[in-house]
Amino acid sequence: MNIQKSLALNPELNDQIDLFKATFVQENNLSESNKIIVAWATAVASQSKNLLDFIKSEVGELSDSDKKVVQTASSRMAVTNPYFMSRNAHPLHAGGTLESLKMRPFQDLKIENSQGYHYACIAISSINNG
Repeated sequence: MNIQKSLALNPELNDQIDLFKATFVQENNLSESNKIIVAWATAVASQSKNLLDFIKSEVGELSDSDKKVVQTASSRMAVTNPYFMSRNAHPLHAGGTLESLKMRPFQDLKIENSQGYHYACIAISSINNG
């Protein structure tokens, strides 16, 4: 069910839309670019086409550079979140590093906005419970 249909059935859900819009506009600790990255990263992590469509309509498209930020964060968190969470439940005596997961060092990724990347990682990890 798309967001508009959900809102028609349950108008109280508009409270969450209003909260998103107010938070997005009033948030002043993040740059505009980083706010957009966090919104997109959260939507990507949710795997909801409806939410992706909503974010696109509210904040617009990502620049190519920011798209790389979100895609890279999403890809890396998809591996590292379950890996490191499972290590909490069942400690291993080996591994535990990005190198052991065969991941390139961050500086080799050529991410232009490292702060935005790390905010994206936090947003994605929050959704992934990682």
